[in-house]
Amino acid sequence: AQRSVGKEVDKGDKEKEMGKEKDKEEDKEMDREKDKEMDNEEKDKMKDKEKNKEMEMDKERDKVKEKEVDKEMDKMKDKEMEMDKEMDKVKEMDKEMDKVKDKEMNKEMNKMKDKEMEMDKERDKVKEKEVDKEKDKERDEVKEKDKERDEVKEKDKERDEVKEKEMDKEMDKVKDKEKDKEGQ
Repeated sequence: AQRSVGKEVDKGDKEKEMGKEKDKEEDKEMDREKDKEMDNEEKDKMKDKEKNKEMEMDKERDKVKEKEVDKEMDKMKDKEMEMDKEMDKVKEMDKEMDKVKDKEMNKEMNKMKDKEMEMDKERDKVKEKEVDKEKDKERDEVKEKDKERDEVKEKDKERDEVKEKEMDKEMDKVKDKEKDKEGQ
């Protein structure tokens, strides 16, 4: 009887043992399921992490690109400013050149004016000389006429003197004749 009890106990133990085994199997299965779920969750989490990391990297890349673009923009702005400065310099130089040109032109104009004035003076001198010559000529002509008048006067005087002498002679002759008559 003990034996059968022992057998039953054994049987019960065995059943219990088998039940435990079964439970263990079920537990393992559940664990496996859980693991799978966890694995999937883990994988999803990992995927999300990867995505997030990639997004972060993209953001970083974008930031770097933006910085690069900004740097390029700044460089371009600097170049533009430099070019503007150069243009301003060129404009300033043009202004200076214009000033110099104006000065030169003014100098030239003044030189020409001076030359013109000089020429006018020369012209005036020549005119004056001509006028003087003309005056001299007139003076000479007047002198000549005066001379001629004087000569005519002189001739008249001489003629008068000759006439007077002639008349004196005549008078003397007449007087002599009268004296002769008286004397006779």
